[in-house]
Amino acid sequence: MYGITGDALNYFVKGIEKKEGMEWVAMRYEGNAAFAAGTQAHLKGLGICAGTVGPGALHLVNGLYSAKRERLPVIAVTGQIERARRGRNYFQDAELEKAFEDVCAYQAIIREPKEAHFLFKRAIHTAIAHKAICRIELPRDLGDAHVPDVGAAIFSNSTILLPDEAYTRKAAEIINQHQNITILAGHGCKGAEEEVIALAKSIQAPIVHTLRSADIFHHHMDEVVGLTGLIGVPSAYKAIMDCGLLIMLGTDFPYDDYLPADKPVMQIDLKLENLGNRVPLLHGIQGDVKHTLLLTLPFIEHKNETGFLKKYRSKFIQWKAEASEAFNAENELLPMHPQIITQALDKTAVRNAFFTLDTSTAVIWAVRHMSFHDERQIFGSFNHGSMSVGLAAAIGAQFSSPGRQVWALCGDGGFSMGMQDFITAVRYKLPIKVIVFNNASLQLINLEMENEGDLPNLEAARLTNPDFAAYAKLCGGDGVQISKPSEVLPALEKASNSNVPFVIDAKVNGLEIPMPPHLSLKEAVKLTETKLKQIAAGATGDKKQLNYLIAQLKAMIK
Repeated sequence: MYGITGDALNYFVKGIEKKEGMEWVAMRYEGNAAFAAGTQAHLKGLGICAGTVGPGALHLVNGLYSAKRERLPVIAVTGQIERARRGRNYFQDAELEKAFEDVCAYQAIIREPKEAHFLFKRAIHTAIAHKAICRIELPRDLGDAHVPDVGAAIFSNSTILLPDEAYTRKAAEIINQHQNITILAGHGCKGAEEEVIALAKSIQAPIVHTLRSADIFHHHMDEVVGLTGLIGVPSAYKAIMDCGLLIMLGTDFPYDDYLPADKPVMQIDLKLENLGNRVPLLHGIQGDVKHTLLLTLPFIEHKNETGFLKKYRSKFIQWKAEASEAFNAENELLPMHPQIITQALDKTAVRNAFFTLDTSTAVIWAVRHMSFHDERQIFGSFNHGSMSVGLAAAIGAQFSSPGRQVWALCGDGGFSMGMQDFITAVRYKLPIKVIVFNNASLQLINLEMENEGDLPNLEAARLTNPDFAAYAKLCGGDGVQISKPSEVLPALEKASNSNVPFVIDAKVNGLEIPMPPHLSLKEAVKLTETKLKQIAAGATGDKKQLNYLIAQLKAMIK
């Protein structure tokens, strides 16, 4: 259980430390505790975090929102002031039920010791059954109360949702009637890899994956043509837009600009509310992807035409080859391009490594230039989009998988926001490896402004960073600062072999433009407007904007 003790939680934590099989992890910030619990839920099926009275509890909210958006079962235990002092503006009194109302599927306040085990059991069952956040509130005056042991058994959710045969037969009929079919496969395909691949092989369909399914359908698979969306690649975008039928499997892909408006779409999803949520559907099925496909595959006619699949698979392979050549660690490109690091990491990380991706451009460089094959996994705040998740999630991952190699890929803004818990990693001797993409700016913020056709606020997004490697050593860990491509592989090797928490402070080019796979006319006009404004600003004396433009152009010349 991850958290910070105090007040109402003191006796609760004392009880945990005495309980065999349970461990209290003393974090430095409750927000990081919630992120770590989310990773634990991802890997172990349930995560637990805690924050004490008032502010301690409220600090959990952002990390819990991230877990909610990722549909992860997490229990939050929060302290509260004494029952008799509630509602009279007492020190640290807070209406936690209201504060947690939107993020939690279930909340309960323990009012009598005898009801504690019933409420905890209900919270756990609700969290597991609905993949939701649940909160238990513990008043301070009940903290040291004795709770009778009644042997509260916990049951797991083993229900499989199957559609009626009429729906699967109709799906097969639609597939049989169409050519040039593309599959958009999301995280809901977890556990259904074989069935999705079998479908793709049968109908000669390219597979486009989402960000969350990048570790399910990796680059080495013969049918995979890459990631779509704003941070995707051209082959994946075109495979969707040029298809004769799009099949969405286990995804509520939110970026409708990257979905076809004039093509038939079929969707299979466990949640009924996701069907037709983004585009109109020709056919929709509520059901578990794996078992729905098992019921559908016997009625699907094999297609022999392979041209559509080969076209976009070859485009994806070509894109990968060009990227590999452009961002090879042997190319002494300065300032150092961040893609060099992720491309080198792809080759050096072990086959079952776990990667946490902070909300930053590090996500883009990772999913474009790394293949999460075999037992590799990724984790991040992919739907909530919170910064500072990388380090905390790595702590949760390393506790959940002690012998596993864990890498955190962080932006400098995200790492510095939560870097206090690097001390926690040192305390518990967690050999996590952290790569900080140090570009001295909130680069995504600058890119957002440019995409809107406006000048980036360079000063507001500028970061003054310490030496992160020196900070790691000061905390009791280890680290190295790098700025040249020739230093990348030795740094990765040193981090890989380290038995203590390790930071690679990578000074990278902050002006690299992660071009989307497709620019609409509107987007092209806005980007052009930005560049013209930067030229005009330079002509009127604002040299920062002009220099920024020139540096961006230089960064694009490989």
